[in-house]
Amino acid sequence: MIAKKYWNKVVPRFMILGILAASASLAFCQGLINPVPTWTTLVPRSPTFLDLSNDGARVLIANSGSGSFLTEWNVATKSNPKCTFTGWQTTFESAIFLPGMNDYVTRSVDKIFRIERGTGSVHWSQFLTTSALFMTSDGSKIVASGYSDLWILDSLTGAILSQFPLANNLSRKLSVSPNGRYAAVQASRGLDIYDLETKNLLRTGPSGSCVAISPDNQLVASADTRLIIQDLLTGIPRFTFSIPTNLSVPISVNFGMDQIVRVVCARGLVAWNLSTGQTVYSVPVSGSGLYFADYSEDNSLIVGSGPDGYFKFDGNTGVRLGDLIPLFGYVTGKQDLPTSHEVAIFTQSAGAFFRSEDGLFLRSLQLPPNSLCLSTPDSKYVVTISGSTLTVTDAILNREVWHRSDLFQGSNASMSPDGSLVSVTVTNPNRIVVLKTIDGSLSATLSSNGRYSAFSNDNRFIYGRSTGFTE
Repeated sequence: MIAKKYWNKVVPRFMILGILAASASLAFCQGLINPVPTWTTLVPRSPTFLDLSNDGARVLIANSGSGSFLTEWNVATKSNPKCTFTGWQTTFESAIFLPGMNDYVTRSVDKIFRIERGTGSVHWSQFLTTSALFMTSDGSKIVASGYSDLWILDSLTGAILSQFPLANNLSRKLSVSPNGRYAAVQASRGLDIYDLETKNLLRTGPSGSCVAISPDNQLVASADTRLIIQDLLTGIPRFTFSIPTNLSVPISVNFGMDQIVRVVCARGLVAWNLSTGQTVYSVPVSGSGLYFADYSEDNSLIVGSGPDGYFKFDGNTGVRLGDLIPLFGYVTGKQDLPTSHEVAIFTQSAGAFFRSEDGLFLRSLQLPPNSLCLSTPDSKYVVTISGSTLTVTDAILNREVWHRSDLFQGSNASMSPDGSLVSVTVTNPNRIVVLKTIDGSLSATLSSNGRYSAFSNDNRFIYGRSTGFTE
């Protein structure tokens, strides 16, 4: 089996995650808060570190900065299996699965934790200032590099088994050979190869933005403007490939048992066949690109995160397969829908529906840029309002039903309890416009100086708050 590769992605501390929960109770445990909600969902505002399980079934997402967050997601269902933990007096800079996915190993700036999956209990912690983590293929040891040292820890107890200084300061990326004997550290002044048994620096190599060691322990890859593959111990060049300039800077590299080496760049994915020396694929990524990436053990799946969201890609073709998590961006609203037994969550340009009972992700939809979203109780339609345009989208078919921008400069909106009517408070002149949800036809225009409007429970009255009410 191919040894799973882990390397650190430095997470900017200004990133923020939005956390939405149906209900939650908090329990403190060694500096962590462990929410035990009915269910939770995650709406990241910025791209964050992520680690893919060996089988590609689950992804672990860690976030630092304000709202420090660690969560596990099911890749197929886009659902969270009650494995969500928020940082307390710490920040999660990165996290990796232990073999078997029973636990996680996480890293903050000055501490390493082993956290139990599902409960958030901390098995052990070590005060170490690190910048990269790597798990040996058998899961028995953790290798960590920092600004001036390299440590080897026992993954079961957290005990430090070995420590020695690095030749170059400020390690950025780390890879360990599958046999656990050698480490490749991408530092500020270049690539350093260490013998972990003798603690000796064996040689140096070219600098790069990412590094990986091959499954047979023979080769090491370092990528920057070029992908340079050398003999691990001797440094003899074996392959050199130019990174397509339109794909920008590499962020990760990975060897496969299929003799294909894959590189994820900030603006796309590229792969080469080492047997033939030919390019397998070179696929640009639209939008703002990628910051972080990881691979399944068989390389059939690649996941990545960037300014536009979290995505999954076919590892054999580089083609984007879709979104990895349901929502991304700033949350603009959350709505309980008792008729359909669903919960709707909206961002500035999208919405997602979850089953109320257990948070199972049901579907998502793209929405026009909006300042307000409302869903009908049966989750059939979603109303968005932005400026002078009101749009109704079919949430089942994910397509626009109608929009109107000819009646008002809307300031707020409300929906009748049965979802059949939408009221919009309007300025110039001040009034309340009532429209039918199904087709946008005008139901009534009411005089009001109120800034907000609301329907009565029987749909018969509309109340304009601030100056009174109007029937």
